[in-house]
Amino acid sequence: MGGTTSMWADGQIPAADGVDETLVQVGTTQAVIPKQFVGRSPGQLAWMRLRRDRTAMVSGWVLIFLVALALLAKPIQWIYGYDGAAQNSDLLDDVGAPLG
Repeated sequence: MGGTTSMWADGQIPAADGVDETLVQVGTTQAVIPKQFVGRSPGQLAWMRLRRDRTAMVSGWVLIFLVALALLAKPIQWIYGYDGAAQNSDLLDDVGAPLG
C-alpha cells in the first residue's frame, strides 16, 4: 500500500539488548553544531549557470578557437609560406582583372 519511511514498519521494535551501544548516544552533553552555510559569489553563480547552458559552452569554445586562430595567423602564414603583403600584380591585367 502506502510507503512508510519507518525502520520498524512491521511493528517489531528491536529489544534493548539487540541495539548497538556505539550507535545510540542518549543523554550526551555535547551540542550538535550545524554545518556552516557557505554562500556563493555572483561570479560563481554565473559560472555555474553558464556551464549548464550547452549552447553557451559551444559558442564559447568557437569564440576561443577563432581568437586563437587570429593570434596564430602570422605563424600559420609562415608555416605555409604565404606572404600576406604580396600583391601578385603579375597575375593581373592593366585593368586589374585576373589573367586567364
